[in-house]
Amino acid sequence: MQKNKIGEIFVRSGLISADALKRALVEHRKNPNEKLSRTLVRMNLTSYSEVAEVLSRQSNIPFIDLNMVVIDPRAVQKIPAELAMKHHILPIYAEKNNLVLAVEDPYDFEAVEAARFASGLNIRPHVASYPDISNAIQRYHALDVVMKARAVQKPDEDMDFILKHTLGNDVQLAQLKEQSKSAVVQNTLNTIIFQAIAIRADAIVFEPLKTHLQVRNRANGALSNGTKIPKKLQKAMLAHIKIMAGLDYAKHMIPQKGRTQYHMQQRTLELEVSCLPAQYGESVIIQILDFGEQVPLIKDLGFQAEDMMKALKLLSLPNGMILVCGPPGSGQTATVYALAHEVLRHQRRIVTIEASIGYQLKGAQQVQINAASGLNFSRALESVLRQHTEVIVLGDIRDKKTAETALRASLNGHLILGVVRSRTLTDAISDLIALGVSPQLVSSALSGIITQRMVRKLCPHCREQYHPLPSLLKKIEETVHERPSGEFLRGKGCQACNFSGFHERFAVYYIALMSQTMARIIQQDVTKSGISRIESSLLSKAILARVTDGETSLEELERVIFHDGRPRRLLNPEDDEQVEQFQQSPQAEAPQHSAPVKASAPLPDEPVLAQTQGSLPVIVRYKAEECKILIVEPNLKLKTQISNALIARSFQVLSATNGVEALETIVRELPDLVICESVLPKLDGLNMVYRLRKSTNTGGIPVIIISSKAETADRIRGFAAGSDDYLPKPFSMHELFLRINAILRRTRRS
Repeated sequence: MQKNKIGEIFVRSGLISADALKRALVEHRKNPNEKLSRTLVRMNLTSYSEVAEVLSRQSNIPFIDLNMVVIDPRAVQKIPAELAMKHHILPIYAEKNNLVLAVEDPYDFEAVEAARFASGLNIRPHVASYPDISNAIQRYHALDVVMKARAVQKPDEDMDFILKHTLGNDVQLAQLKEQSKSAVVQNTLNTIIFQAIAIRADAIVFEPLKTHLQVRNRANGALSNGTKIPKKLQKAMLAHIKIMAGLDYAKHMIPQKGRTQYHMQQRTLELEVSCLPAQYGESVIIQILDFGEQVPLIKDLGFQAEDMMKALKLLSLPNGMILVCGPPGSGQTATVYALAHEVLRHQRRIVTIEASIGYQLKGAQQVQINAASGLNFSRALESVLRQHTEVIVLGDIRDKKTAETALRASLNGHLILGVVRSRTLTDAISDLIALGVSPQLVSSALSGIITQRMVRKLCPHCREQYHPLPSLLKKIEETVHERPSGEFLRGKGCQACNFSGFHERFAVYYIALMSQTMARIIQQDVTKSGISRIESSLLSKAILARVTDGETSLEELERVIFHDGRPRRLLNPEDDEQVEQFQQSPQAEAPQHSAPVKASAPLPDEPVLAQTQGSLPVIVRYKAEECKILIVEPNLKLKTQISNALIARSFQVLSATNGVEALETIVRELPDLVICESVLPKLDGLNMVYRLRKSTNTGGIPVIIISSKAETADRIRGFAAGSDDYLPKPFSMHELFLRINAILRRTRRS
């Protein structure tokens, strides 16, 4: 369609004025190959989302939000990458002889015809925004682009690996180098690392699966899926990584660990590579360490005034041991370096001993252990002590000898800053004693313990006000002994935060100074004291203060403080105890029987329901009145029928008629169960389930799919999307209630 025709559509719809169109056409003549819609956005006259909505409405072609649907990789492959990039189109999924296609311009008939010719399928176009299609093409065709468009290129000069720790076997090294010379492999790996750095990931995970090699990035403490590498390239890719890290490619059945440097423009990154044998090949993790990153200062850690005073008091001591503890990935390395940097200001000699050097600390001697050559923590520590070092940073305390040597050194004039991989203060002390260290030595040498947690910050682009669940407010009140109040915010999820609702993290701390009371508790039994409750309460209060300031959410507080690894929202401690007792009792393995009861009222006739035989079962081992069930069903008659049956049995019932409305209700209400039709307007049921599973807040909510699609492939598709059960229509209410009963009995407790 001609540019002026498209422009007239934009003017008629009210998207832009006639004067704006004239200015845009003048600007467009400078770059006639650019679509007019992109020119309008570049001139800040509109947005891509508004353009897509107008084109959808004017052409009567449905709009599709690519961030809210599951894209089938098999469908993507039905159109070559070159064609997708040329016409800016992307297949979403194929159904029988039809291919659902995302298009930027519904009037680009040439693109539709090209897709029909390439795929051999009938095309059902859906309008999507330009950046959404661009991002999807990059995500799903990234490997194709690298393999086909860059195979003839040399590896990027500004992404050059430095090979370190040369292998001793020259023949083997020559063979390995030969295998890694492929430009496809090198450029693909460079692209993967570059993309990880762009999203500020701190680790890249290569997970070998049965059909492909899955790449995942860890950013802000969460993993996200990245490129899928074909199985045929798996060995070459992993060989290249291992060669660059100085590892022995010939050894596949033993764990290995190595390092390499990575230069990108003016930055030098240290990549720590670890390999582990797995079922479908070696699992490889690349830890990204930025040597150009500045050592954090103590004033930037986020200490409250009282904690800052405690920290400075500890650092002023001539000797003693200061432990920094917390769950893995909670920022202990940054904290201990900030403390060491503060000590350096007072002209004291510092040596660090670490498995991997986290930061370049100017003015300190830094030692990296090398188990292969016999340099472990204990031997390095003994050597450092002979050099009259005043302050020693221990990156980890893993064994009795290291622990005892460090504790005794702290009694003999040395200040030891140690990191322990323990979740809480109580765990840190218990773990030292479990290594075989005497409680008396621990209590005598320890000066203080810093416990910390990393909390995700809400994305500033999609924060919104909401009302948290009363049960969550009560749970937090019981911990911090005050009722959370004021306005509460949460992250809705947007493109800027990769639809997680969070962007970056901050730390909260609890600092305990050693006292006579603490020493007595350690010598008796620290696990029986109330220290852990005090620690949890103070950490919760610190996070709650940031909730009040709008920096994070109550759900994030719950995740950080109460998370115990269960996929569902946490139970109360009393419930945890009941669950453990129940699991250990003989009844836990016995079959559960339901006593049938009569339905309170006959159900209205509905052709989609089969004839119900017998009466509906009683729900056991939970209270129905405390269970919230969401029904997502566009058929009003069927939705009413199921709703009435649930209400008659005291369930709390919510309802929605389309996928978008259902998602909003789920995020707001967090129901205990979702009963969902697979075919829904706006956002279909399977895509809705997929979106639920991507969020930490909703990922554990069980879902029953009800559908008129009863083929095996349909059931597999439903379970693959993440549903817990799949019930084809027609079905009986008796069977539906049995399935509800089975799910709620597993996930709810009375």
